Amino acid sequence: MLTKITVFYNPFAGRNKTARMHKALKPLAEKGFQLKLVETQLLKESNQINRDYIDAIKEQDAVLIVGGDGSIGNVLNGLGEHLKIPFGVLPLGTINLLAREMKVTEQNFDTAFYNNQTQDIHLGQVNERLFCITTSVGIDASAVVNVDLELKRKIGRLAYIVSLLKTLKEGKGDAFKVRCHEQSFNAKAVIVMNGCYYAGSNQLGQNTSLKSRGFEIYLLKENNIFNLIKYGLNIFFNRLHHSKNVQVLQSDELEITSEKQAPLQIDGDPGPDLPATIKSFAQTYKIVADL
Repeated sequence: MLTKITVFYNPFAGRNKTARMHKALKPLAEKGFQLKLVETQLLKESNQINRDYIDAIKEQDAVLIVGGDGSIGNVLNGLGEHLKIPFGVLPLGTINLLAREMKVTEQNFDTAFYNNQTQDIHLGQVNERLFCITTSVGIDASAVVNVDLELKRKIGRLAYIVSLLKTLKEGKGDAFKVRCHEQSFNAKAVIVMNGCYYAGSNQLGQNTSLKSRGFEIYLLKENNIFNLIKYGLNIFFNRLHHSKNVQVLQSDELEITSEKQAPLQIDGDPGPDLPATIKSFAQTYKIVADL
């Protein structure tokens, strides 16, 4: 049984989210689960192993990560290969891609703990940094890096739209080279899907699943305003794979380079700059979720 649980949470998430967390955790505590609350820390490096995190999960049965995809990435990268026990999520973030992928909500996250249900999932890796659902480079990644965090706290995901409009001009000169299957491809933007969901509820990945290893890679060949609008509409209507000027590849490893500095986004948060080697992570993780 997953009785002893280390709960990682962001102490700066705000009083409202902290209150929601305690309310959501109360039924677990009332049913005899032993909850050990641990504050997350800012990792100095994206691949930094955090010894405090490792100590916090010793002799525990499971981990529960409270927050959004950023908090999940923080804990997974802080633990790395040391995370041998199952982890669950209590989604209180802005978009919650992993929770959406696993059909976990604020209301049902505890069901799998009661039923002792876990699933094996495969994560991705950008250079040395783990990710769950998606990573990309291009205009969307620039929008993520440049998003106004205070505005994000006020209006949520709409802040990314504001940032996207502000970064349209600087993305016109983007040009990326993708190395995959011993071939080279050119693109104005690259989206790598390890799961299905992208930018919220949009089901971009057509042949991807966390239950299997490998990525679906979208190479966007144009990035002028006209084509970006078309790409956005096709993403919304789940048709990007049918779009003109879009090439789709399948692989479990690729490299992306560029002549100018360019940042990646990882699960909706800023990632490292290019060059990047993206591959399926060797270790399989267990997530607490209904089958």
